[in-house]
Amino acid sequence: MVHHIIKQSPEVNPGAFTDVVGVATDPGRMGAIGSNTADNAFGFLAGNDLVFHQHAGVYGQSDQQGVMGIGTTSAATGVFGGSKDGAGFGVRGESVEGVAIQGRSFSGNKGLAGQFIGNVHVQGNPGTSSGDLRVEGTTSFGGLTTLDGGAKVTGDVEIKGTTSFGGLTTLDRMFTP
Repeated sequence: MVHHIIKQSPEVNPGAFTDVVGVATDPGRMGAIGSNTADNAFGFLAGNDLVFHQHAGVYGQSDQQGVMGIGTTSAATGVFGGSKDGAGFGVRGESVEGVAIQGRSFSGNKGLAGQFIGNVHVQGNPGTSSGDLRVEGTTSFGGLTTLDGGAKVTGDVEIKGTTSFGGLTTLDRMFTP
């Protein structure tokens, strides 16, 4: 007697994993939908999003927060985004005139508004209107780099091309442009 083991998964058999199931077989329909007109909130599971008309596992819209997640321990993640095949975007933000992605730390100098582990590519102006921009490791700037205020460098500095210094400049090592 041959036994075939069929692995259960929520994608194959959603009813085996929950008491409430919404399944749509028509590409124009959603698996489950919720709406609160008094709070101006709407969302659904498993359908095409209403902006880009792409497949979405979760979609939410509201006059305040479309989707929210909160981690309840120091090791928790409030909202996670990843790309299964490794080539897509984990998290993507877009805005016509506002801020596409914002990070904020409420603990003053103890917390970070953002942390990037790995290479970072900035296309546009990486400047700050206030506060510090700290970069550890090798840094390469193409085009015009402007420093308003002071600059502190620990270690060697290599500059190629025309160099111009305005104001007080102090070099405690040999400098050859």
